[in-house]
Amino acid sequence: MLSMMTEQTPIKELNRGSTLASRYEIIEELGKGGMGNVYRVLDKKINEEIALKLIKPAIATDENIIERFRNELKFARKITHKNVCRMYDLNEEEEILYITMEYVLGDDLKNIIRMMGQLNPRKAISIAKQICEGLAEAHRLEVIHRDLKPRNIMIDKEGNARIMDFGIASCLKTKGITATGDMIGTPEYISPEQAEGKEADPRSDIYSLGIIIFEMVTGRVPFKGDTSLSIALMHKTETPPDPREFNTQIPIDLSRLILKCMEKDKEKRYQESEELFSDLNKIEKEISTKDKVIPKRKSRIGIQGKSFLTFLLPGSLLVIAIIVLGYLFLDRILETGGMKWKNSIAVLPFEDTSQNKDQGPFCEEMTMAVIIKLSSCEGLKVIPYRTMSRYKDKVKSNKEIGKELDITTILVPYLKKEKEEIHITAQLVNTNQDFVIKSFDYDEKFENVFEVQDKLSQDIADALGMPFIEERLKVLKQREPKNTEAYKYYMKGKHFDRQYQDSKRPKDFEAAVQNYGKAIEIEEDFALAYWGLGNIYQARFVNEDKWTDFELMVKNYMKAYQINQDLAEANVGLGWACFYKGDWDEAFKYYKSALELEPTNPEVNYYVAGFFEDIGLYRKAIEFYSRAIEIDPTYKEYWSVCAQSYRKIGEYERATKLLKEALEFEPGDTNFHIFYARQLIMMKKYDEAKEEIARLEKLEPDKLDIQYIRAYIFAVEGEKEKALMIIKDLDTYYFTHLISSVYSILGMKDEAIENIQEVIDKGFYKLQTYPYSYHVLIKNYFYDNLRDDPRFKEIVKKEKKKYQEKLRKYGDI
Repeated sequence: MLSMMTEQTPIKELNRGSTLASRYEIIEELGKGGMGNVYRVLDKKINEEIALKLIKPAIATDENIIERFRNELKFARKITHKNVCRMYDLNEEEEILYITMEYVLGDDLKNIIRMMGQLNPRKAISIAKQICEGLAEAHRLEVIHRDLKPRNIMIDKEGNARIMDFGIASCLKTKGITATGDMIGTPEYISPEQAEGKEADPRSDIYSLGIIIFEMVTGRVPFKGDTSLSIALMHKTETPPDPREFNTQIPIDLSRLILKCMEKDKEKRYQESEELFSDLNKIEKEISTKDKVIPKRKSRIGIQGKSFLTFLLPGSLLVIAIIVLGYLFLDRILETGGMKWKNSIAVLPFEDTSQNKDQGPFCEEMTMAVIIKLSSCEGLKVIPYRTMSRYKDKVKSNKEIGKELDITTILVPYLKKEKEEIHITAQLVNTNQDFVIKSFDYDEKFENVFEVQDKLSQDIADALGMPFIEERLKVLKQREPKNTEAYKYYMKGKHFDRQYQDSKRPKDFEAAVQNYGKAIEIEEDFALAYWGLGNIYQARFVNEDKWTDFELMVKNYMKAYQINQDLAEANVGLGWACFYKGDWDEAFKYYKSALELEPTNPEVNYYVAGFFEDIGLYRKAIEFYSRAIEIDPTYKEYWSVCAQSYRKIGEYERATKLLKEALEFEPGDTNFHIFYARQLIMMKKYDEAKEEIARLEKLEPDKLDIQYIRAYIFAVEGEKEKALMIIKDLDTYYFTHLISSVYSILGMKDEAIENIQEVIDKGFYKLQTYPYSYHVLIKNYFYDNLRDDPRFKEIVKKEKKKYQEKLRKYGDI
């Protein structure tokens, strides 16, 4: 039958729903490759989904190639391993030659790298170790791959790596079948011996794996050229670049490992996959904490997810009165936030007056929509939804709320929905005299919901005499879907998303994903729905640390961004993702864009500040933390991180005052007590610090942080054994400031400097922050004992240079 085909015969394309060989029902096309098209199909004989690859006529008509496939498939089928995709059969039907294999739900590594850029070393090592394990099993059976590359590595939905296409590998025991002198492999990943047309062995696969690891941590291949031949020649003749040239955050040991894999002389490479696995494992342990610690940046992204969804804060909150006092002392404590307000308003949550009281998600969305639109008024301060959500079932008078929030105007809105008809009423109230400035009344069909939002917002702005900034208004209009059915599902998705943020229940997660997905099915270019998917995967990533959730988060954020680059939420999400991967330039670009889009959004300011804090630009961090506090003084996290930034630049009085004022209104917050005690120690007020520790012990006697604070006191008072006993088993990275400070205070210079240098070299990927920036080193008096040491002076000199470079690159925002 194959003899009837020619090389010019067009490759047959299978349509969705059609059946091949009366057995394989086509579900979808997965992609096109060098050999032919690949499909996801249902094997009706065993009722299981598999992958089916059609062989191009140009290949199928070559009897030598087909015979080679048959021989190699015999060996490839013997590989049974969790990190290898199973090969099944080579078949022919109606002049069509095809291969069946295991279907892996996920994405190939090449797409993941293109989507995410540089992977962090821990993730890259995890993937590389799994590839090693799969190769080890194949090599044990004397099968080599010969064409190992990211396109042939699938990452499944659980984050497991699966090697594909062993069907084109050669067998060691049948050498000669492929020994025709032809170069087999992909130029970017080919070993020097393969480039010369020589026979490959397991070390050839190790060379290719070295390039894959190089690409994972740098986002690029080591050799680039205009032609396949020129690239192949580079593998033979040119020394590969050090990966750290493209990513300075790569651990030195990992860089050396990659270059060893890529030695021209295969005798100098790792000789076996097991040997490479062992070294990867050692490096992984070096950059992993003894006890798993959630990086600081993760906690920040968790806040982001809730902030843009405008969540109810768990646990006790700062008493509302802090706001009133906050406005009195912010200017005395904080750097100016630079915000100039001409008027202010608070929008109470819409009250559901529908007969069945079943419009909760709609009420939430209407409240947020009006708040967002009013935030586009020039000079109008709008209280964020997070604060206003606590007044959902208000029992206080408008006058009381106005006094608590220090605002002059409040909107009291009501919503009624019956079938597809909506009725909105609202009153604009002056909180000082508690009189109605203006009433609003709208009757519309649900399909005109966005027009109602626009009309209400415009009428409020007109009543207050506050003009909209037209450019911002245009940006907001781009967010709205064209289909109101899609909007309904989006609202439901956000409702379950909010519930998952608080409950962590899988059913809420699934409901959110399902509803966002339905919104996208109805309107495929609905940017906010893609952002919603990114947001819910982000939340689960924070909770469960599944890398596949991170990948799906980035994928959906990027899709939202591609549809609407003016979506502040997508810019913030991508900014964090880029920072998490170590790409500061891209992170800065996205954060800067988000700030330009929504300069009065407290969370945007918070994330911009967090970026600056984590790279050691504390003055810039304080500027934007101050703005976040000024816009939304109710959220205690803002106060805490701002105080820490003041501490890091040595302004202990300001940091202490900020925390002390907050503690007056949240006396039960143990973390505030911890921070405050530490500030007192930094100011050498040891007796007051001891009193604060005593108060803390009454609140939470078993809190370990109490002992950590005591370590400073013991060191200062010369109780060396007690201080060292506390820090003895602590994680070198996570507790680095405590450890290095205690060593320095006790005069143990070698230990202190060794800890500082180690964390500078390797700590970023563990902590997701830069712990020893220039200001920390020169302002922390605990390091006074180190100042004359040449090693410490050299560290300070290098960090000053880094600081100046970061300020030059990122200080213009």
